Formats: sequence, structure tokens, C-alpha cells
Amino acid sequence: MDQAKHNGATAAIMACQYGHHAFLGLLTKARASVDQANHNGVTPAIVASQQGRLECVELLLQARADFEKKSRQGNTPLMVAEHVGHQAILKLLRHRDWLPFV
Repeated sequence: MDQAKHNGATAAIMACQYGHHAFLGLLTKARASVDQANHNGVTPAIVASQQGRLECVELLLQARADFEKKSRQGNTPLMVAEHVGHQAILKLLRHRDWLPFV
């Protein structure tokens, strides 16, 4: 479940990349790692934030993913969401301390 592909991408990273939030939900229920990074230090949270996958970000927050973890380039999920301009994700991440499940 947490086994990475040749580039280090896990099932959780791929689910976030392609917006398969239902599959990500199954992975989190099965306790798959939500913080395992690929070879570039990119986590599922970074991918979901960069791709604008709001449902995936919400699931990762519920699963208590580390949204402070940085990629090898020094980017956090908040930083990449801001760079790309995903306003809904920015709002969610900026106010995540107020969420009941975090």
C-alpha cells in the first residue's frame, strides 16, 4: 500500500495527483502513510495543494497529514497552493487550526 514506484510516488501521491479522493479515502481508512514523500520530497499534501484537489486536502487534514513538511525545494503545501493560486485550498490551510478534525 505504501510501496513507491520508481520515482517514489506512492498510491496516496498518485490519488492526489489525479484527484481520486474516493481512493484516497480508502487509503487513509486502511492507514496508508499520508506523509511518505517521493524522491523530490513531495508529499501527498503538496501534490493535492498544487493540483487544486480540495477534497484530497480535506481528507489529508482529517488523516492528520503533516502540512508543514517541506519538499527538497523548501516548499510547503501552503506555498505551492499560493503560487498556483488555489484560493479555496489557501483559505482552508490558513484556517485549519479552527477545523474540528485537525
